[in-house]
Amino acid sequence: MIRIILNRILISIPVLLVITVASFLMQQSLISITDIKRIEDSHQYSTTFKKAFENESLPLFYASVSPSNFPDTLYKIKNPLTRNRLKALLRRGGDWKLIEKLNQTEYQLFQQSDATGFNNVLLNTTDPTVLNQLIKNIPDSLSKSVIWANWMNEWDAVQLNLKPARLVIPRIHWFGSQNAFHLWFSKVLRFEFGNSSVDNQPVKDKVKEALSWTLSVNLFALMLIYFFSIILGEYIFRSKRNIDGWLMFFYTLPRFFLGMILIILFSSNTVHPFLHIFPTPGFIDSMPGVSWVTRWITYGKYLILPLICMVLPGLAYVVSLYRTRLQEESKKPYAFMSWVRGESASTLLSHHLRKNALLPLIALLGSELPVLISGSVAIEVLFNIPGMGRLMMQSILLQDWNTVFAILLLTALITIVGRLISDLMTQMLDQRIK
Repeated sequence: MIRIILNRILISIPVLLVITVASFLMQQSLISITDIKRIEDSHQYSTTFKKAFENESLPLFYASVSPSNFPDTLYKIKNPLTRNRLKALLRRGGDWKLIEKLNQTEYQLFQQSDATGFNNVLLNTTDPTVLNQLIKNIPDSLSKSVIWANWMNEWDAVQLNLKPARLVIPRIHWFGSQNAFHLWFSKVLRFEFGNSSVDNQPVKDKVKEALSWTLSVNLFALMLIYFFSIILGEYIFRSKRNIDGWLMFFYTLPRFFLGMILIILFSSNTVHPFLHIFPTPGFIDSMPGVSWVTRWITYGKYLILPLICMVLPGLAYVVSLYRTRLQEESKKPYAFMSWVRGESASTLLSHHLRKNALLPLIALLGSELPVLISGSVAIEVLFNIPGMGRLMMQSILLQDWNTVFAILLLTALITIVGRLISDLMTQMLDQRIK
C-alpha cells in the first residue's frame, strides 16, 4: 500500500509542476500594464495593486539563457521604459559597461532638463536617425552643458562598439530565489493569492466562502446520488425492469434546461398558483462563518430545486452504470457456482455481486471530487448560489485573474487527490488490482 501511495505521488508531482508553471505564465501574460492604469484610476485600489506588481521587473524563473553581452542585473532597473531602452541597445550588440555608463549620464541629464517631450523621445528610441533629429532641436539650456557633452561622447562610444557577434554566444544567468516564480509559488504554498482586483478582498477569503457554499450543496447531492443509485440499481437488477429510455432521458437532459423548467413549474405562477411551492431564486446572502446546518435551515427552501437539478442527471448515469455492472458480474463463473451451492439471490447480491459492482462507482468518485469542489456554473448562476462556479465565471468576466488562478490551482490539486483516493479505495476492495 505504501509503495502504491509513493508511486502515485511521484507521478502527480510532474503533473502539478506543469500545471503550476502554466498557471504562472498565463497569469503573468494576462496581468498587464493596462490593468495598472485602469485600477490606479481608483485611489482605493492603487496601493494594493502596486504591491501586486512590485516584483514585475524580476526575472521569471531561477535561470535564463541570453546573449553574452546581457548582464544578470538588468531586472534591477525598475523603470520599464529605461529597461526596454537598454535592452534595445543590447540587442544591437552593445557593450554593457558602455551602456550602463550612458544610462547614468542620461539620469543626470533628465534631472537637469525641464523639457518633458525631449526626455520622452530620448527614452522611447534608440534609432540613430531619430536621435540625430532630436540633437538638432535640443533646448538651449542643454546644448552648452557639460552633461550633454558627456552624453554625446558616451552615445558615440556605444554606437562604435556595437558588435552583433555578441548575440551569437549564449550565457546562462542564475538568479537564485530572486525571481518572480519563486516569490509567487512561495505565496501559493501558503495559500496567499493576493487580493481581488474587483473588491480588494483577500482571494483566500473569497474562495473559502464560495467553497463552503458549493460543498454544502454538492456534497449533499453526491451523497443522495450514490445512496439512491445503489437502491434503484439493485431494485432494477432484481425486478429485470427495462428503464434505459428514462435513464438516458434524464442523463442527457441539460441541467440548466431542467433548472429553468423547475423554476417555471414550481417557483412562479406561470403554470398555476397552486404549483408555486418554492420561492423564486433571488439574492442569497453569503453568511460568512455560518455552519452548513444553519445555512440549510435559513436557505434550504432556495436550495431544493438546484439540488434536484444536480441529482437527477447524475443519478441516471450512476444507476445505469451500477445496474450494468451487476448484470455483468452475475454472468461470471463465481456467480454461477454460488447459485449451484444453493445460495439465494439476495445472498449472492450482498456477498458477491455488490462488492465487485461497486468498484467502478468508487473509481467514478475520484473524478467527481473536482466537480464537487469547482461547482456547477450553470446551476449556481441560474439559482444565484454564491459558490465556486459563479465566482469563477464572475472573476473571468471581470478579469480578476488572482481569483481565477486560485480556483484553477485548487481544482487541479483536488483532481489529483481524488484520483489518488479512488485508486487506494479500489486497491483496498479488490486485492487483485496491483
